[in-house]
Parts: sequence; C-alpha cells; structure tokens
Amino acid sequence: MAALTLYQLQGKRRIKRALKRRYSADFKARGLALRLATALGDATVAATNVATINTLYGTTYAGSTSFIQALNTAGVGTAITAAAAASVAGAPAQLYAPLPNANGGAELAPNAALD
Repeated sequence: MAALTLYQLQGKRRIKRALKRRYSADFKARGLALRLATALGDATVAATNVATINTLYGTTYAGSTSFIQALNTAGVGTAITAAAAASVAGAPAQLYAPLPNANGGAELAPNAALD
C-alpha cells in the first residue's frame, strides 16, 4: 500500500477533528436535553402541588412561571423526549473511507475552522 500524500493526511486529520467535535456536541446536547426534560417534569410536579395548596387554602398562586408555560405550550418536553427516543448517541457511525488523492498530493491552504 502506498504512503498517504500530504493532501490525504491533512484530510484524515481534519475529518478526525470534525467527527470528534460532532460526538462532543452530541454528548453535550443529550446531557442538556435530559436536564431540561427533568426540569420540566419537576415543574409539572410543582404546579400540581401549588394547585393542591390553592384548593386547600383558597389561595391563587400561579402553578408555573411564564417561561415554563411557554416551553410546555411549544411542546419542548415532548419534542426532546421523542428526539431522544428516536436516536442513538453519537449516531450515525462513520467508517473510515480512504480519501482520494487530489491537489497533486499537496496540502490545501490552512483553514482556521478545520485545522
């Protein structure tokens, strides 16, 4: 097997970094989504408790904040739960595909977003 050209080595290095960043973003997004779904569940329990207290004591405290109401109205909790259930962490898996040799084997110009 022939040695990889500078072009191919650069491409391989760049795709490894890009995939690592993609997996990291997926991991962070899943963690934040789980925290948000948990918070929305806690807000539902709190709203139920406030409603019970309002009934018992004849008070009129709001069951949830306007922010929680807006998230529930927008269906955020349902959307997060559905998205998490329909996906696999880190998916889709990527198999290494050999890079074609182009640019005469020379590296491409530096790119701050990719290097």
